Amino acid sequence: MIHTKLTLSGEYAQIVQRSLEPDNLSSMQTSENSKKVIVQFETNRIGTVLSTIDDYLMNAKIAEDLCSITKTKK
Repeated sequence: MIHTKLTLSGEYAQIVQRSLEPDNLSSMQTSENSKKVIVQFETNRIGTVLSTIDDYLMNAKIAEDLCSITKTKK
Protein backbone atom coordinates (compact mmCIF):
# COMPACT_ATOMS: atom_id res chain seq x y z
CA MET A 1 0.00 0.00 0.00
CA ILE A 2 1.31 3.47 -0.91
CA HIS A 3 0.45 6.27 1.52
CA THR A 4 0.41 9.75 -0.01
CA LYS A 5 0.25 13.11 1.75
CA LEU A 6 -0.24 16.41 -0.07
CA THR A 7 0.03 19.72 1.80
CA LEU A 8 -1.51 22.85 0.32
CA SER A 9 -0.90 26.25 1.84
CA GLY A 10 -1.68 29.81 1.00
CA GLU A 11 -4.44 32.35 1.09
CA TYR A 12 -6.97 30.18 -0.76
CA ALA A 13 -5.98 26.71 0.47
CA GLN A 14 -9.17 26.07 2.46
CA ILE A 15 -11.45 27.41 -0.28
CA VAL A 16 -9.67 25.27 -2.88
CA GLN A 17 -9.92 22.16 -0.70
CA ARG A 18 -13.63 22.69 -0.06
CA SER A 19 -14.34 23.23 -3.74
CA LEU A 20 -12.55 19.99 -4.67
CA GLU A 21 -13.94 17.90 -1.81
CA PRO A 22 -17.05 16.64 -3.67
CA ASP A 23 -14.75 14.91 -6.18
CA ASN A 24 -12.51 13.26 -3.58
CA LEU A 25 -12.03 9.52 -3.79
CA SER A 26 -13.47 7.49 -0.94
CA SER A 27 -9.90 6.74 0.18
CA MET A 28 -9.07 10.45 0.61
CA GLN A 29 -9.03 12.20 3.96
CA THR A 30 -8.57 15.94 4.38
CA SER A 31 -7.75 18.09 7.38
CA GLU A 32 -7.24 21.82 7.87
CA ASN A 33 -5.21 23.96 10.23
CA SER A 34 -4.69 27.71 9.93
CA LYS A 35 -3.66 28.24 6.29
CA LYS A 36 -2.72 24.64 5.50
CA VAL A 37 -4.77 21.81 4.08
CA ILE A 38 -3.54 18.23 4.22
CA VAL A 39 -4.90 15.66 1.77
CA GLN A 40 -4.02 12.01 2.35
CA PHE A 41 -4.89 8.89 0.42
CA GLU A 42 -3.78 5.31 -0.07
CA THR A 43 -3.54 3.16 -3.16
CA ASN A 44 -1.77 0.05 -4.33
CA ARG A 45 -0.29 1.38 -7.57
CA ILE A 46 2.20 4.17 -8.24
CA GLY A 47 0.39 5.02 -11.48
CA THR A 48 -2.76 5.73 -9.50
CA VAL A 49 -0.78 7.99 -7.15
CA LEU A 50 0.62 9.98 -10.07
CA SER A 51 -2.75 10.29 -11.82
CA THR A 52 -4.54 11.30 -8.64
CA ILE A 53 -1.97 13.94 -7.71
CA ASP A 54 -1.94 15.29 -11.27
CA ASP A 55 -5.74 15.59 -11.38
CA TYR A 56 -5.95 17.09 -7.90
CA LEU A 57 -3.26 19.71 -8.53
CA MET A 58 -4.67 20.64 -11.93
CA ASN A 59 -8.10 21.22 -10.38
CA ALA A 60 -6.56 23.04 -7.40
CA LYS A 61 -4.78 25.42 -9.79
CA ILE A 62 -8.04 26.18 -11.59
CA ALA A 63 -9.84 26.80 -8.28
CA GLU A 64 -7.02 29.03 -7.03
CA ASP A 65 -7.01 31.00 -10.29
CA LEU A 66 -10.77 31.55 -9.96
CA CYS A 67 -10.27 32.83 -6.40
CA SER A 68 -7.62 35.27 -7.61
CA ILE A 69 -9.76 36.51 -10.50
CA THR A 70 -12.77 36.97 -8.23
CA LYS A 71 -10.70 38.89 -5.68
CA THR A 72 -9.21 41.28 -8.25
CA LYS A 73 -12.60 42.04 -9.82
CA LYS A 74 -14.14 43.22 -6.53
